[in-house]
Amino acid sequence: MDESATGYGVAAQLALPLGSATTFKANATVGSGLGSYLSYVPDAVAGLRTPDAYIDNNGSLESVDSQAFGVSLEHNWNGDWSSAIGTSRFSQDLPDDIAGFQAGLDEVQYSFVNLIWDVNQRLSTGIEYQHSDIERVNGESEDASRIQASVQFQF
Repeated sequence: MDESATGYGVAAQLALPLGSATTFKANATVGSGLGSYLSYVPDAVAGLRTPDAYIDNNGSLESVDSQAFGVSLEHNWNGDWSSAIGTSRFSQDLPDDIAGFQAGLDEVQYSFVNLIWDVNQRLSTGIEYQHSDIERVNGESEDASRIQASVQFQF
């Protein structure tokens, strides 16, 4: 087999101050054959990673189209307290007629909200709520929520 496919990608980011305490942020990435650049799946479940390309049922090499978008709003309440809220969406065009891709991710929606307290110049702590919705190529969907807390000390 002597096949080739061309991949490409375009990314853009925006940070727009809305007054002195709030910033609107947005990002977008679109392209084809970007699987290894957008992969966020750990090695333990590497089979769910997005492929750059695949061989279709006709024996042709096809690159995978994908899109990722995100928006967030960050606000500094005062010198000690800040928070952020945001959401992002990832989707890809994996074929639904190839058995090996049935468990693959088709769409992921992720959202978060947090609150951070800068106790002093060296210590901060925070709490965050996260929620994600996942849809697989085979139509199955899952969702998950979690609350996480953090403490950061700068030496």
